[in-house]
Amino acid sequence: MKKKTFSLRPAQTGDFAVIQQLAYEIWPTWYASIISMDQIEYMLRNFYSPHALTEQAESGHRFFMAIENQKAVGFMSLSPLPGQEWKVEKLYLLSETRGRGYGKKMMGFAMDFARKQKAKYLILNVNRFNESRNFYFGLGFRVRQVVDIPLACFWLNDYVVEMKLYPHR
Repeated sequence: MKKKTFSLRPAQTGDFAVIQQLAYEIWPTWYASIISMDQIEYMLRNFYSPHALTEQAESGHRFFMAIENQKAVGFMSLSPLPGQEWKVEKLYLLSETRGRGYGKKMMGFAMDFARKQKAKYLILNVNRFNESRNFYFGLGFRVRQVVDIPLACFWLNDYVVEMKLYPHR
């Protein structure tokens, strides 16, 4: 069996259709036990169209493609916030790639990227009922805030989690 290679690369505008396709594959299986299918469809439609992704990029989001053996298997986006903070806006992998350490590699990349931007904190929102919260806690993130965010006729029941970043020595 061929050894699996994994890498991250900056996404280009031409990758947005691939990001959309990945989101449409990942979201229904990952979130079906947490939020309604109506909410999943709403969020996919409004946040993962190539147009919406282009608007996010134009507002400062930096997108990255997760590549396994030259195939896109996930994606991530980061955005700058006031107060020397960066936020992981999106971090998703196809279910068949989970357990291979790719999420840790992606978060390590995000931490290094934010440090290079002189960020003091890396933050992200995670649904309070999403089992991924334990992944973030295991990396050393802590709860900064518990939030209930209205979104159209839905609610996002999240933890805002943070990690204090220290500069490289």
